[in-house]
Amino acid sequence: LKTVELGGLRPVVELLRSEELEVAGKAAFCLACHALDSPVRLAVHILNGVKYLLSLMKTGDDIVVNNAALALSTVLQHVEAKDKLHSLKGMKVLIEFGLSSDNVDVQENAARAIAYAIEQEGNLKDLRRLEGIDKLIEMLAALPDTDRQPNDKVRQSASFALAISAFDSECRTEIRQKEGLRALSNCLASEEARVQEEALMALANCAFDIPCKQTIGALGGLKNGIGLLSNPELSVVANACVALSRLVFDFMS
Repeated sequence: LKTVELGGLRPVVELLRSEELEVAGKAAFCLACHALDSPVRLAVHILNGVKYLLSLMKTGDDIVVNNAALALSTVLQHVEAKDKLHSLKGMKVLIEFGLSSDNVDVQENAARAIAYAIEQEGNLKDLRRLEGIDKLIEMLAALPDTDRQPNDKVRQSASFALAISAFDSECRTEIRQKEGLRALSNCLASEEARVQEEALMALANCAFDIPCKQTIGALGGLKNGIGLLSNPELSVVANACVALSRLVFDFMS
């Protein structure tokens, strides 16, 4: 906020347009560090920061792209920035240059940016239309036919994005039909607590639907959830309780 008060935000945003990619990339990282509060996120949006960050996503420089994705993952937590992303058709950029990147850091930050973006309905529809659900499930690297190496940070952010998408009934159905529930269930065996935590919440949100609930149960959902109640990480235990509650509760009654 002090940077905003001193007029420092505008020149940083303008540096995103620098022809020197090293400068633009460092400016994106600077914005990511500053956009931790809602007023700063709004200010970045007003200064056309979302547009400039999306342009940096297309540069092909992994460091620059990663910093742009990181900045978007903070700025897109503001509702007006989500709307701006949709008007710029930004989901296509995040999926094509973020989720589809070969760089795991870019994948991680792009998935987190998408998680916040899809809280807006238009972006959520774009996620489905552009086969983003498929890509997120693939990023879990948890199905038998995968040729990807599992990465805990990528799994965590992909699970987070799937958890947000699962508030939508059509997304829940798509996740179930495309083996996403199996992939998320397999992620519970991870040794990384943050992966377990986010995978549990994704499964819990999917369990709002009876078909998903039945599929999760058939995949050993109750047994898995009960097993994680003794996890040393309280956040995992809390989400295991949420998942177990939704698996046994009949929302139709």
